[in-house]
Amino acid sequence: SYGDGTINSNRSDDTKHTSVAGSEETLQNSENRIPLQVRTPKPLTPCPNSWESMAVYEQHIRMAQEYQEVQSEIAYLLNRKEELTVELELEQKEQQTSLRLMQEHSKLLEDHSSLLTVCQDLRSKLSLTQSQNQPYS
Repeated sequence: SYGDGTINSNRSDDTKHTSVAGSEETLQNSENRIPLQVRTPKPLTPCPNSWESMAVYEQHIRMAQEYQEVQSEIAYLLNRKEELTVELELEQKEQQTSLRLMQEHSKLLEDHSSLLTVCQDLRSKLSLTQSQNQPYS
């Protein structure tokens, strides 16, 4: 905020905000890299006799309201992003599980087919062996 003499950056890679006086404020949670909340001082009341002062004051009020709306929207969108990330991770896990089950099912079908073939071969051999072992009538 220019009114309190600090310079703030909204760059996501910043971890410190420096004021004009040179002091540094470090983010409490650098993992999230959320910009520090600016303490907006109560604006000075405008000079009622100056139209410029009144215009600046009204502009300041509109900008402060817009800033609050943008901050609220950012907070909402960050929350929604987190919800969607969780949903995406769950969906990816479900897809992996589904893929694994489909592969397992395919493998079992192959095994079943192979076992059926072995079973038919064994029955044929058994039948052949039984016919060879029977005395000729």
